[in-house]
Amino acid sequence: MKFMREHLPIFADMIKADAKKLRLYAFELPVRTESDGTKYADVVLEIADGGIPQENKMFVLEFKRKKVDSQSAVAQVLRYSDVIKKQLYRKKRVTPFVVATGYSEAELKLAKEQKVIPVRYDHKTGKMEIKT
Repeated sequence: MKFMREHLPIFADMIKADAKKLRLYAFELPVRTESDGTKYADVVLEIADGGIPQENKMFVLEFKRKKVDSQSAVAQVLRYSDVIKKQLYRKKRVTPFVVATGYSEAELKLAKEQKVIPVRYDHKTGKMEIKT
């Protein structure tokens, strides 16, 4: 929880959202699929606008400790995004983010093609930035 308290404002600033409306929806949200069984999405955030919850913007963040250099991280967070949208009856896409210390060129290209947002995270400084 301390991590999210410290980083929620940073994430809100990064996506240009009102930090007061951005809230933690879940840590380790169970996501069940027929092929994979139950897996756990690291962090799910929501912008609570006070309207109908199904219309709120939602984000799923998958954290990786090391440099991402395989296609599995993008595939994993895309699966979470699709399942969470259905599970929680969301009208809009649940925006997927992969948060890691670095990315290979192939992974950045794949993320861009699949509309997954790669975020570089520096463990020492806590700085987050969207990779383009």
